[in-house]
Amino acid sequence: QFLVGAFGGAVTYEDSKLRLAHYKYNVTDYHFDAFIENFFVSCELMESDFPAVSDAAEVLGHVRKDITSGCTVRLEVARKRVESAGTDGLFEAVGGEDGLKLFMDKLYEHICEDGRIQHYFSGSKLDAVKSTQGQYLSVIFGA
Repeated sequence: QFLVGAFGGAVTYEDSKLRLAHYKYNVTDYHFDAFIENFFVSCELMESDFPAVSDAAEVLGHVRKDITSGCTVRLEVARKRVESAGTDGLFEAVGGEDGLKLFMDKLYEHICEDGRIQHYFSGSKLDAVKSTQGQYLSVIFGA
């Protein structure tokens, strides 16, 4: 309905509802670009008139911000939260040293049960990998 109205058809769609309609779907720029690519391929396959396709691309470009706003807002909120808290809060959020150890134990418990990958982590390699990865995550999380 929106595309028909946006491109001059009989059905119109209120631009003010566009952002609200897409906000909860977390549409990213990647998703939007994939849609645009499919749109252009479809137009090419239908041998659409180039000026009409060009006009449609211009219209779609103007609504990108409204379509992707939900994801953009959430990412920006998360970025600001990390910037203000730094990495200090991450280590405490996982439960400090004890929480990270518990996470690593559970992770490798699942890995050892998974027949597809368990052979990569057998024997003494498991303890070495687990220890090294635990140290790495401690640094990443701000220990």
